[in-house]
Amino acid sequence: MSFVEKNLEIIKRKDIVLYEQLQQDKLIDRVMSETAKDGNTYLKVQQQGKWVAFNSTYKPLEEAKRFASKYKDLPLFGRVLFLGFGNGYVARACMHLFENDENLGEDVINADRRFAFYEPDMAIFMYVLQTYDLTDILENNHISIFVEGLNSNLLQAWCADNVGTHNESSFYLDALPKYKDYYQDAYTRMESIHANMIMSLECYRETKNKLAKHISRNNIYNLKFFEQSMNLKWFVENYPKNLPFVIVAAGPSLKDRVEFLKQIQGKAFIMAVDTAVKYLLEQGITPDGVLCIDSRKRLTLFQKEMLDIPFFVHADVNRLVLDKVCPKYVYFLSAQTKYYEQRAMNRDDYLLDLDSGGSVATMAFSFAAALQVSDVILVGQDLSIQGNTTHVVDDMIMNIELCKHFYVPGNEEEQVTTLKDFYLYIQWFQQEIARHPEIHVWNVTAGGAKITGARYVQPEELFTELPLDSVIGEQFRVAWNEQKSQQKQAFAPYEDVIEKIQNIIALLEEGKNIAKVLHDLCETRQVDTKEFAELNAIFGRVEACLSEVPEFELLEQYCASMEDELLHNLYEEKDDKILEMQQIYGKLYAYYECLSREAEDLITICKDAMK
Repeated sequence: MSFVEKNLEIIKRKDIVLYEQLQQDKLIDRVMSETAKDGNTYLKVQQQGKWVAFNSTYKPLEEAKRFASKYKDLPLFGRVLFLGFGNGYVARACMHLFENDENLGEDVINADRRFAFYEPDMAIFMYVLQTYDLTDILENNHISIFVEGLNSNLLQAWCADNVGTHNESSFYLDALPKYKDYYQDAYTRMESIHANMIMSLECYRETKNKLAKHISRNNIYNLKFFEQSMNLKWFVENYPKNLPFVIVAAGPSLKDRVEFLKQIQGKAFIMAVDTAVKYLLEQGITPDGVLCIDSRKRLTLFQKEMLDIPFFVHADVNRLVLDKVCPKYVYFLSAQTKYYEQRAMNRDDYLLDLDSGGSVATMAFSFAAALQVSDVILVGQDLSIQGNTTHVVDDMIMNIELCKHFYVPGNEEEQVTTLKDFYLYIQWFQQEIARHPEIHVWNVTAGGAKITGARYVQPEELFTELPLDSVIGEQFRVAWNEQKSQQKQAFAPYEDVIEKIQNIIALLEEGKNIAKVLHDLCETRQVDTKEFAELNAIFGRVEACLSEVPEFELLEQYCASMEDELLHNLYEEKDDKILEMQQIYGKLYAYYECLSREAEDLITICKDAMK
């Protein structure tokens, strides 16, 4: 079997989408390899009319090892984002950095470092795929490869999946030799991705610190709504892929698209964000669904007259909204806890793993992608400040000079003013649209900020380009109404939750005591003893037991703000590895102590929800 066949076999098993893209013919006439002085090969790429060596022409493997060695002290859960993959020498050198980490030992907390390589030149990757044996790299779960024109649109998603508040200080950006010189634009894009990731974490941390306990309470109280909710699995599997999905946001320009929405009623599925639904009803438009995910959404936006409109919610949603409206039909789209997922599975249902993107409208797009629709229509998605407001209802009067604002390209204006959060939403939309090239995204917002990847059109142009068929929508609604009539009643299992949390408290007490002993052994530098190894193994089993209990996530969520304070940069690098371990166990002791104390509050909340 040839190198390319072996490489493609692994790619097919791990990433079928990338595999299918690689079946297409790609031009690779600008790349070659030659033999270096030590007998290994080095890569040559034609750049600006001349051939440039992208490895050492003498000892390319030693050069790669030296380059990778700068990360030999990469902290636990460290992440490195590289510009360039080349012939894989550096990736392979990074793979072998931590194979024999004697300072930490096998059973200590998972030494999970990961590396992402972004190859900006598809020709290089295609040549290397056919010329080099990459099977060991492709098999390695700690190495991810992104190639411009193939799967580079997933790079930002990799960052979101791999970088959090616990390891943001260990998130590095680097470039392989020659790459920064010849692919400066690509490096600039990577700098932007890196910076946006850090900025997103700052926003997340601010939100989490403010709302952690409130969100957790919502999750507990919303169990009663969840147990009576509709079957999401049916909805996803029966939604017609060719039924356009309209996301109606509450930007100031929504008032200019009222007639358009009236024209497409029945011909598309109109999903209104919660802030827009009251305004739509006042204009005589009844949306097909209301999306509500905010944990502290204002109750003034809702009224009992909305009870016949299906609500699509996140488990974090403000429980008082559901209490006030008492909607007949509720679909839980997503949750942050395994508990909700398991409860859904128990009734032959499921939840979706949706990226909220930080706003209701971005969540709606994630839902549309999960439905695998062919067309998404954005309305009222201004993502900018019009005059002195950002919404069509409950005008948010603001002094722009007092707000942190940005200037971004507009749909109809050269530039418009946007806020920090809106800027992140724009970036998110552009990232997700790139990830889903199979979805045609039409932006029918009247003005507002430009979203690259979404085609900006006027209503009349949309009707010409996208013929809308009322038959498709009507057929789906008939089947949907039949399914809604089969709704079953159930009750939330609060007694079971209480019992599980009590078991968690016992595990936490055990883990806390072990962490204290391990901390003290590190302090006296007795890490090579049999006692340390045995206790460390027991501690790992306690951690594993906790992670297997779905309700533990409810507790972690409740303590999220304290978690950030106690575990921030848990795996901070230190020159003295024993001192580094001592710090880890000290922080974990304090964290477990906090969890054990707060678990009692969670039991009280469950008992209140049962009333």
